[in-house]
Amino acid sequence: MIIAKNNKVTSDVWAGQTIEPSAEYTLQAVDVVTWKDNLKVNQDILSGDLRISDGTTYFSNFVQALDFLKGSIISSKITDIVDPHPFAQPLYRTKRMKTSAIATVIPGTTIEILFQLPAELYTNGGCMIVENAKLGDYIYAEVEDHDSVIPAPYRAALCEAWPVVGQYIIGEWVEVQGQYSVHKINTAPLVAKITPGLYLSMHYVATGEGVDRKVAVNYYMNKKL
Repeated sequence: MIIAKNNKVTSDVWAGQTIEPSAEYTLQAVDVVTWKDNLKVNQDILSGDLRISDGTTYFSNFVQALDFLKGSIISSKITDIVDPHPFAQPLYRTKRMKTSAIATVIPGTTIEILFQLPAELYTNGGCMIVENAKLGDYIYAEVEDHDSVIPAPYRAALCEAWPVVGQYIIGEWVEVQGQYSVHKINTAPLVAKITPGLYLSMHYVATGEGVDRKVAVNYYMNKKL
């Protein structure tokens, strides 16, 4: 038996079947055929909006819930299971991006490197390549609303200190590795959704020592399919 429950506060439709909030629907054999390959069904099971039960217990592990629907496992009574999928679920597409130009930082100064989101994207970090970094150089980074994308009535609730939406690096020393330094930031599995029109802002603070720094920034971005 496979039971689907709408875990949202509004009614929704999955593979042609409308389910009211908190209501359950028992899948028939013909439903399973269409539900297991339906993109919205797959996405909402993994997000928790659509809960799946084997008739006894609702799966607390959403990946196992999807596996149960697809027939990979036969019960919710599983304490340790090896993920049968050798690859990630095909719900997102990698969209790595770079800033438009290489920035120059004069010793003893701070520059801001901006990258505007062209669409709704998810980020899990990035990579900064620095020429001539010196010990004592550091960065801080924020999501900023330079173009007033967020309406004024919502800024107090959504932003830490508008136009700063949120500061995701309060301060981090640059890793000095010689003439060319590669400084990587990987927040996975923590992934942040960024609204289109907002900016990722990287501030590079250079000490007064050495020569000009050259800074290039790559961002690890993903797009939901």
